[in-house]
This record gives sequence, C-alpha cells and structure tokens, in this order.
Amino acid sequence: MAEAGQEAEDGSVSLEADTLRYSVGGALVWELPIESVRVIGELTTDGGPWSDDHFLVFVVAGHPPLFHEVPVEGAPSTTLLNALSYRLGAPLVLGLVNRTDFASRVMWPPQLTDHDLFRFHPEPRSGGLWSRAMDALVPMLSHALTEEVVHYAEQADSSI
Repeated sequence: MAEAGQEAEDGSVSLEADTLRYSVGGALVWELPIESVRVIGELTTDGGPWSDDHFLVFVVAGHPPLFHEVPVEGAPSTTLLNALSYRLGAPLVLGLVNRTDFASRVMWPPQLTDHDLFRFHPEPRSGGLWSRAMDALVPMLSHALTEEVVHYAEQADSSI
C-alpha cells in the first residue's frame, strides 16, 4: 500500500506500508508499527468549535498499554479509514461525528466495537473560591482507558 492519509490543521497522519505516521508542521511526532496497534477508537471533547474536539485513537501494546490521539478533520479522514478498514478486514466508521461533549467508543476490534474506550473523571483546578466555582460550572475532565480496553490490549495478539 503506498500511502493513505489525512491532513489536520497543522498535522497529518498516514499509513505507509506497515507504519502509521503522525507529523505536525512537517516534523514527525510519532510512528507506530501497525502490528503494535491493539485497539482503534474515537474520542470527542467539548473543545469545539475553537479547537480540535474529535480524535482517532490508536491503543498500542504494552503494560500498561499506551494510546496516541490524532485530530479528525473532515472528508480526508475517509482515505485513512478506508485504508485501515481494508488492512483490518473490518469497517471503521466514525460514530461520534456530531457529539459536542466528552464521549468515546471503540471502532476496532469487532468484539469491542461500540464499547467505551475511555472513562472520564473530573480534575479539580487548584486555587480558591473562583476555581471551585469554575469546577462546579465547567468541570475539567481527564480520561483514561477503560479496564476492558486495558485488559484486551495487554492480552491480545495483534491480528492486524
């Protein structure tokens, strides 16, 4: 396979032969051997429309497993998703496109499709009364892989 990719505002992700590559401003940020990917999913946040709020997520083998996020940007992502779908032998369909809140789901492997990818929890701001008021009105959330995804990624042999 020559190359399939998506252009983000300042970055691009591509599938070249057996490697996923993510670059920003022409500089390589990370690259992953495709066989190390155990789970593919998507994540949305409440950051839009002023910042990226929809991401592809690649969970890689490890103890604990690690994940890499890439902004999803419009129609060009179809090329990358089609190339990955072909490689995986399973459809990869974005299901959180119109979400404006924190949400996540697994897209692959099929046995985990539509399960939660992340769990979200509030992260209190430091400071006084104003910070507590902001936490009550607009809580900051952080995310971590669900136990189900961690267990799968630690146990799974890659089928890519």
